[in-house]
Amino acid sequence: MTREQGLLKAYIRSRKAKEDSEETFEEAKRHFHVCESELIRYLEDHNATSTAKYKDLGKVTLPEERLYAHCPAEYSDCLKDFLVEKGREDLIKGTVHHGTLTSFVKELILKGEKVPEYISTYFKKTLKHYK
Repeated sequence: MTREQGLLKAYIRSRKAKEDSEETFEEAKRHFHVCESELIRYLEDHNATSTAKYKDLGKVTLPEERLYAHCPAEYSDCLKDFLVEKGREDLIKGTVHHGTLTSFVKELILKGEKVPEYISTYFKKTLKHYK
């Protein structure tokens, strides 16, 4: 086998392994979200904010819902202008990171200020695991 054939064979094998890993990862994410949703529903059905603490498992708590904010790419210039107007151009690093945007929007809401209509917000329940 030539070096070229060996490299091509290694490339094809590694691409297949990558694709298989991505499929496995996507399946694991779906399974995780199902399990998370079921545990959240269980805690809510039992008016609980936490599971019991178990040896070797720890516990999970159901903290308050987390705020998430999103600005579609087509409004990025509007967002940048808005941030400059608010004196927060320090948040712009080429683009505005989603976590930074969420924190900024949370600040606006807490101050009672209006969030532009091109920024969507939603709340999501998540679990926090303690070992």
